[in-house]
Amino acid sequence: EIETAEKDIKTEHPDKRDAVKECGLSVLYGGKHRRVRGSFQKRGIHLTEAVCCDIVERLLEKYSGVWNFKDDIDSRMRKEKRLVNLLGRPFHIAGKDIYMLNLNRLIQGSASDLVLAWATNCWNEFKLREIDAAPVLFIHDEVVVDAPADRAEECDRIMMEQMEKISLSTVYGDIKLTLEGNIANYWSK
Repeated sequence: EIETAEKDIKTEHPDKRDAVKECGLSVLYGGKHRRVRGSFQKRGIHLTEAVCCDIVERLLEKYSGVWNFKDDIDSRMRKEKRLVNLLGRPFHIAGKDIYMLNLNRLIQGSASDLVLAWATNCWNEFKLREIDAAPVLFIHDEVVVDAPADRAEECDRIMMEQMEKISLSTVYGDIKLTLEGNIANYWSK
């Protein structure tokens, strides 16, 4: 257990945070207690086998819906050989990699398509309002937009509005999306 505000974990406990993220993904992709133990050991954190087994069991219990969803995707891919991501783009994975890549391809492919669709909508709105602004850099889920300083706040509002218009319909209900960003005079992290 870590006695820290959630927002401070990234800066105050980076090794523990990275180990927990890695072991969560390891379990998602079929890793067991040895993989969890390795995730912590390589960061100098030594846990007993019993503690690692307990971590695996708690993850499986707490996120049972995720595991069921992954099993469903794997099963459908075995039968149908092709799935579509959340924005409707088809994808296919062959061979033994099916179990490792299905969920990842679904999530990452959907996120990538979503960011590109959102950025296109923003760019179209910039042109409609005659703002000389455009997305110029895409890094995972981050987008850098180059805009005139005197219209930067307007562009920021447009980007927020365009993201709020997106609603992903899933079998688990609609997912509304939010956006956070900032305005800077230079590109930075």
